[in-house]
Order: sequence, then structure tokens, then C-alpha cells
Amino acid sequence: MRLIGIAVFFIALCLPTVQKLTGWLPPLTIDENRRLATASGLEDFKDPVKAFARDEQYFDDHYGLRDILIRLKTQVDFTVFHTSDRVHLGKDGWLFYRNVLDVEKPATERFFASHSDQLTAGIEDLALALKQRGQTLVLMPVFLGDVFYKDELPHDVPNLPQPSGFFKATEQWKKLPNLIYIDSATVLAQVEEQRQVFHKTDFHWNSPAAFEVGRDFVDRVAKNEGFSAPLWDHTLKIERRPYIGRESDFLPLFKQPSEMGLFVVPTWNVSDVQMTTNEGIFEYVSRKRAEDGKTLPPLCIVGDSFFDALGEAGFASYFQTVYRVRWHGPDTLPNALAQFPLECKYVVVEFIEVQGSAFSSLMNGAMNLDMSKHSP
Repeated sequence: MRLIGIAVFFIALCLPTVQKLTGWLPPLTIDENRRLATASGLEDFKDPVKAFARDEQYFDDHYGLRDILIRLKTQVDFTVFHTSDRVHLGKDGWLFYRNVLDVEKPATERFFASHSDQLTAGIEDLALALKQRGQTLVLMPVFLGDVFYKDELPHDVPNLPQPSGFFKATEQWKKLPNLIYIDSATVLAQVEEQRQVFHKTDFHWNSPAAFEVGRDFVDRVAKNEGFSAPLWDHTLKIERRPYIGRESDFLPLFKQPSEMGLFVVPTWNVSDVQMTTNEGIFEYVSRKRAEDGKTLPPLCIVGDSFFDALGEAGFASYFQTVYRVRWHGPDTLPNALAQFPLECKYVVVEFIEVQGSAFSSLMNGAMNLDMSKHSP
């Protein structure tokens, strides 16, 4: 019996090497959101300590069965103990990024406790400066899914002040002059009474929810342009289909949790808009092929991935031109303002409640325009 135990232990020790040499099990690579270590070369041994440390890290990242063992542990934690070091497991299949709830939201709360007034003053300053050069700031803050699905959160999430500092700040932003405030939170709260507005397995709202926010956005701009009636006339058609969101796909499991997600089915002519990508600083530029009596002036957007779903909802078909820039850091806004065409009558700044780079930029107010003059 003792010999059997020794043999089993020896085989277990050998399996990673056998797997590394033969690849007898199919690879199950893991999305780790980082670059894995590479082995050292002969030139690295000029500093043996660093070279051996690099090789040790390389071994840790590449030994045989590594990804399978990681998936096995994660699967046991997820299935047996209902926990994960990457996401919070909520009720009824809801997933929430741990880093967002445990780190980014508390950091945002601390930021607004000390800088809320400065940020509000910066937004007001930027709106006035844009107005003076013939443009209107459209401010579009976005609350995350945990705000709308508090009852689905597990008990171990941080207990943050309610209402949050971000919420209290948005109540002030609604009252600011010289800008259009898109109240996505109120729109989503109303829609949520009838149907789900966020994906269970993804960080983002679903496209039918974005459809309603897009409707409010377009109608607000149309009213500012003098339209007497709502402009948005797309008919909402929803389909359900199996979906594995990013929060689920992020988990190193053998089988990711899925859901029946809600998606918009286009009821409009998608060919009415011509889309080009990677045009200068712009991720995309959409142009309406033929203008009509319902075409709104060009607009420029600095936004994050939440704005993508508005595109799926046919948002661009209401504007002559849409120039899109994605947040990459606090320099994004001044660099974008330096290169936005002056034909853009509306400048959209969209950001989620943990978008620190947006807060840093907006606090600078009209200085974003001054800095943009010196941007390449």
C-alpha cells in the first residue's frame, strides 16, 4: 500500500513535465490580462541573480498542466464554495468584478469626498468655454449594474455610503447651465421595472437598455435644435440568445456561466450610415449617406465601452456625422478637443462612475481647451 502511494505521488510529480514535453492534453489557455514571462537568454546571465529569477517566473507561468490546475481550483471554488478571486458571485447567476466593487468604487468614493466641488466647477467651466466657441457639452455619466441590482449582490461586498458621492455629484451636474445632461440612471430605472437592463455575466448594460438611453439622448439634442416633437422613431425589437459575457469569460473555468441575453434587432436600414474606422485619432467616424429633415448636426464623442451599445441601437443614424474617441487616460480629452472638427456642434463626454481619467480631465475645465492648443 505504501509503495502504491509512493508511485502515485511520483506519477503526480512527473505529469507536469510529461505534459510540457508531449502536450498530450489539449491547451486550455487562460486570459490573465498580462504578458507571461519569457525565458532568459545567455546574455541575461551577465546578472545571474536576475536571470535565475526570470527563469523561475518563466517556470511558474509555463509548467505543464498549469492552466488545467488553475481551472480545476477555480472550478472547485466556484461550484463547491461559491466564490471566486476575480468576481463576486451574486444571486441568480449575477457576476460583478471584484476589482470594481472592492477597489475602484471605494477609491471613487474617496475622490468625491474631497474633490466633488472641484470637479463640478471644472465641468461648468468647460461647458461655458465650449459654448463660447459655438459648441454644446453633452454630459453623460453612467452608473454601473450593482446600482440597479443591489438585491443581487453577495453579502461580502464593501458597505459604501448611500447615496454615493458620485450620485450626489450627478444631482449637481443636472442643474449646471450651458450643457445637456443625459440622465441615463433615470432612464434605466424606469426600463428596469419592465425588463433587465444589464447583462448578468457582463460588465455592461444590454443593447435594449442602451436603445432607451439613445432615444433620450437624441430627443434631448433634437429639442435643443428646435424640434417640437421627439425625433427618435426606431422601433424596438428584442431577441433573446445565449450569451457569455466578459465577467464570465474572465473566469478560468472548464465551462463559463452563460445567460439568455437581451439584444436589439435592427428595425432600421443600417446601410443609411457609412462607417470608417481608424481615421486619425478616431476609432470610427460614421456619416449619414443622405440627409433628411430628421438629421441632427455633427457630434464628437469621448466615451468608453458603454457607448458601444448605442451604436448597436442605431444611434448614429440620426446625426450627419459622429466622431468617436475612446478613453485611454487623462490626456484623452484635451487631445481629442484639439482634433475634433469645429463642425461638431455637440461635444459628448461619456464616462462610468469609476472612470478616474474622466474625473481628472474634467476637473481642469476650460484648461482642456488651452492644453489642446499645444497638442500634436
